[in-house]
Amino acid sequence: EVEVPLEDYVRELEEEVEELRRGMEGSGVGKVELTEFVSRIGRKEMEQMTKDAGPEVMDAMKRLVFAVMHSQQFPRDPKAVVETDAKELGQLLMWLMVSGYFLREGEVTMTLNKVIKAGADGAAEEEGKQGGGVNISA
Repeated sequence: EVEVPLEDYVRELEEEVEELRRGMEGSGVGKVELTEFVSRIGRKEMEQMTKDAGPEVMDAMKRLVFAVMHSQQFPRDPKAVVETDAKELGQLLMWLMVSGYFLREGEVTMTLNKVIKAGADGAAEEEGKQGGGVNISA
């Protein structure tokens, strides 16, 4: 387990958000349809966007996509062609993106809580070693 100071972790997350914003500005999101943007995302960009997501979040995202595909009765063949109108596809993609965002946000929140708890536990342990605690004896 790696310990990272909370300030460094938050700064890293802020830098990641800013990097994603710059990437979206350069991609023309808002000027083109969502489906066009998604179709232009290459493997390298996809890896960049998901590099910090943990295996549990990635697994949950994949399961969510498969569940949606199953509920919409899409063919199981990954090379099958599926036809739908752009509006419906855009709504589906947006819903999946928002769901993925919330999964990732939950993961980050849990990690921050662990870091904060570990810091508090470490501070209490250090205080105990220094004899700064209160000793009540009967």
